[in-house]
Amino acid sequence: MRRTITTILLAMLGALLAAGGATAGPPGSWTQATGPHNNTAEIGIARTPDGTLHLISPSTSGLAGSAMHNSIPASAVGVAGPHTILTYSGGINQRMALIRSGDGLRAFFSGLTGSESDPLQGVLATATSADGGSWSLQPTAASNNSPGGKSAVYSAAGISAALGSGGVPVSAWGDSAPGEAGYHFDLSFASADNRFSTECCVYAPNIGVDSVTGETVLAWQFLHATNGVAYQSISPAGTRIEPPGPSSGNNETRTAITGRIGASGIFLAYLFGDNQFTSIPAVVRTGTTDVIKFTRARGALHLGIAPAPAGKLWLFWVRNGVLYATRSNAAVSKFGALATVKPPNGTSTVYNLAGEGSLGALDLLALAETPAGIHNWHQRVLPKLTLAAKAGKGKVKLTVTDAGDPIKGAKVKVGKKSKKTNSKGVATFKLAKGKKKAKASKTGYAPATVTFKVK
Repeated sequence: MRRTITTILLAMLGALLAAGGATAGPPGSWTQATGPHNNTAEIGIARTPDGTLHLISPSTSGLAGSAMHNSIPASAVGVAGPHTILTYSGGINQRMALIRSGDGLRAFFSGLTGSESDPLQGVLATATSADGGSWSLQPTAASNNSPGGKSAVYSAAGISAALGSGGVPVSAWGDSAPGEAGYHFDLSFASADNRFSTECCVYAPNIGVDSVTGETVLAWQFLHATNGVAYQSISPAGTRIEPPGPSSGNNETRTAITGRIGASGIFLAYLFGDNQFTSIPAVVRTGTTDVIKFTRARGALHLGIAPAPAGKLWLFWVRNGVLYATRSNAAVSKFGALATVKPPNGTSTVYNLAGEGSLGALDLLALAETPAGIHNWHQRVLPKLTLAAKAGKGKVKLTVTDAGDPIKGAKVKVGKKSKKTNSKGVATFKLAKGKKKAKASKTGYAPATVTFKVK
């Protein structure tokens, strides 16, 4: 592992984020969104009803550490911030979480104030904001603060949060010591922390919530005799389950689990195989054994998952220095063509990935090290069309799909000829014999090409 468990839109954009923000572009370019950071930083992301994507991240200077906020508008043009949420004099956990709270935001973080009498010393603290510009630190902890039951969240191996059934916040953290990983319902410091695993060592927890039933599932990674992934329903209470395996850890990236938008089911993405460097991405609906595997992606790292409209899901990862993303159909039975994204110019290492897909496209964030340092970079990624050709004598049938679903109204061009696809995603051309190349495009999608030979 690269660290102990206790301690990424028309031309390439190379300008660095200044204190007053930076200009972003359409899909195809990177913008520096947060930072500088340590390589262990893990951001929290959430989108408010106006389409703004909000980011919280750690900033460290000497012993002091701050929780910071930046935001990206729905257009993906411009980065606002940074805004300081809170500074701890004694340091801050490098992992943070962010959720929607009504029409506003609630941030989760933990640090050391240097004062043992401070009620928020070392436990899970929260702050709220209507728009991200100004924040109110909440006076009580979101984890137990009793002398005998306090959790050392400041040194926990991962922090996550979600809005559970009935709008009740649920938070979770990894081990600060064996057996210390826990989760907490509501925001009462008087409520007990729940311990979910006694195995060593538990890290990078995350929470998925079924948007229809309200079921809440906690997933985590563990390092013991083996290195793997497990999950457990915590509302209603369930038992510990390992996905069809073997499974391996995700290089300490937050465990990839999510509910869906407007559809039932919670889905876990994990690395299928004996170790993280030779394993392949896999997706399974929790409580089932029906796994989708990406067999040509051996050696994937920093696997992430994010919900999109109509029950679709985005899956994304890094492999051999290139970022990949793909979006499923509404049934999550098939994924579309892989979109490939080069990292920011000069990147030596990508340490982490995060993503948000509620607008349909994927807002991808990569914690990347460039000559300027370690920062989170943002790029909007469009789902990629699939174009298939069936050529015959003097003609070709071209079919445009998205994760197996036909795309009506796509523009298909062969040489100087172009047509729009019908309701079945098909466009037919009469052509002279020879080798040809076709291109399919539609607003909201990345284009696709195919070569074929007409007889």
